Amino acid sequence: MTWPAFFFGTLVAWWLAGLIAWRWAPRPGRLLLYVLLGWAGFWLGHSLALRQGWTWGRLGPLSLAGGIIGTLAVVGFIHFLLTPPPPPDAKPPQRRFARRRTTRR
Repeated sequence: MTWPAFFFGTLVAWWLAGLIAWRWAPRPGRLLLYVLLGWAGFWLGHSLALRQGWTWGRLGPLSLAGGIIGTLAVVGFIHFLLTPPPPPDAKPPQRRFARRRTTRR
């Protein structure tokens, strides 16, 4: 692994995690958490892809596809754990174009 490949992989991981945090969790604490865990997930996915011998998604010495999948998996799992479910609605949603029931006599 060369230093430019390491820095490129780190930038890709931070960019992906930052993009996810910007879109779904716009708080500074979550941004830092997502970026750090995205970085760890990228290198975990990269090392898993190298260990398994995957050749798809490689960019030089970097297993880019495995790293991106690892980043998305770790950050998505953490987002799932940290985000509370929405409250249930009091009444079910109304159908906009409901059919009228007609009775024939």
